[in-house]
Amino acid sequence: MGSETVLETRNLWFRYSASSDYALKNINLRLKKGEICLLVGPTGCGKSTLCLTLLGIIPNVINGEFKGQVLIEGEDVIKNPIYKNAQKIGLVFQNPDNQLCCLTVEDEVAFGPENLGLPVKEIIERVSNALSVMRVMELKDRYVFHLSEGEKQKVAIASVLSLKPKILVLDEPLSHLDVRSVDKVLREILRLKDEGFTILLVEHKLRNVIKIADRIVAMEKGRII
Repeated sequence: MGSETVLETRNLWFRYSASSDYALKNINLRLKKGEICLLVGPTGCGKSTLCLTLLGIIPNVINGEFKGQVLIEGEDVIKNPIYKNAQKIGLVFQNPDNQLCCLTVEDEVAFGPENLGLPVKEIIERVSNALSVMRVMELKDRYVFHLSEGEKQKVAIASVLSLKPKILVLDEPLSHLDVRSVDKVLREILRLKDEGFTILLVEHKLRNVIKIADRIVAMEKGRII
């Protein structure tokens, strides 16, 4: 794990339009290059809200009262369009069914690069690389709706990897998996760390993930405690 800060939030506050209370309260967080940071806390404490803010979905898509900064390699996330942020930081949602939108695995992993308008040759290379990294090349021609929950989660991660981010935010990636699938996905997360990715892992199943984390950050009622 390096000492270089790749992501930083500064005095981050956010309140949803329909709420009277802040979901995020003065969040100051730094992620170091190559670390796995485990983010923990009770349901409703603000973990998923923080994840959406790191990519700029909050406040650029989900409106509300926003204060503070999110910086990736010193660049302000909130001032960038989301497609640009997605090439630096990839967000994998808790339920892969909320993220997968194409019929086949190959089309799913190609979706992001295609929307960036990349040349066909580069799209093919990115799809191949992402499937290889997640070790799901054999699923390439499968229909997404025929996959197991563990396979869907790996494909969701591959679809994010095809955009070539260096930071991954995984919001409860184990929540829909059985025991065998949990072990497989955790092994892939460790391999991604070995390949130089910085990973923010949000998870409730602490017994499974605490052994792979470099650092643990706890949240409660919108604050880092």
